[in-house]
Amino acid sequence: MGASICHQQLGDYSKAIEYLRRALNADPRNAIAYQLIGYSYLRQGNTFEALAAYTKATALEPNSPSLWGTVGECYEKLGIPDQAIQAYNQVLALKPDEPLSLVRLASIYSTASDAYVRDGKRAVNLADRACKLTQYREPLCLSTLAAAYAECGDFQKAIEYQVMALDVLRRQEYGGIGVAVLKVDHVFRITHIVPTAPAASVDIHVGDTIAAVDGQSVQDMQLPDVVDRLKGAPGTKVTLTLKRADQQAPEDVCITRHTIHNRELAEFRNRLAAYEAGIPWRSTPPE
Repeated sequence: MGASICHQQLGDYSKAIEYLRRALNADPRNAIAYQLIGYSYLRQGNTFEALAAYTKATALEPNSPSLWGTVGECYEKLGIPDQAIQAYNQVLALKPDEPLSLVRLASIYSTASDAYVRDGKRAVNLADRACKLTQYREPLCLSTLAAAYAECGDFQKAIEYQVMALDVLRRQEYGGIGVAVLKVDHVFRITHIVPTAPAASVDIHVGDTIAAVDGQSVQDMQLPDVVDRLKGAPGTKVTLTLKRADQQAPEDVCITRHTIHNRELAEFRNRLAAYEAGIPWRSTPPE
């Protein structure tokens, strides 16, 4: 599958899928091939085909929380909340304290456009767990807790947590590489890459785990320590040692830090304005 990975790195996802299909002809039970096909389709914007590939991967690797999490994200993008909820619950059955799935579930229960899906009390419980697990330092978790309180009609709490989310987000404008990291099952996993940030232009992917920063193992570190090591003055370099699901050996990736601007600020301000007006936040259904 080496050729397919090379094509992915070059941005030729159609060719990557072609090579991966050949790998599946040789070994139809190759879960990694299905996973890489799903990733290629996502990069092409084809969520439906990505979902099909990731679903086949989960059939072969049913105990993989990361695969179930990606299936949930695909269902969310397709506007199928019931199936997304099932996928995220599967993640939590395998890893009960996985913050990203907790916050994804809470977001669905608090902001879904369909009223039958929403459950404010459940959303508060899930988002509060996510905030505690991330030590109230993740703006997405804080903002989701605000949305959950708004769904319950407690706009005072919604405003309080949305203001906290905005404060944390503003402080996160810094010299860095533009990734979000969460500690999941004792490893530090990259959960989001800012599209315009330095990390988007090098060989880093959502799902990669960080083994070391500038040659120093992160095994015994806490999440704030790892995040702080990723930051630095714009123009300075940082080297990440990454582990990937499809590779046995860790890989070093060197990145030059840039000033990271948070694109979520506008939406977070809009959310705060809505809560101040006594209006719950609603997600936008896919077109």
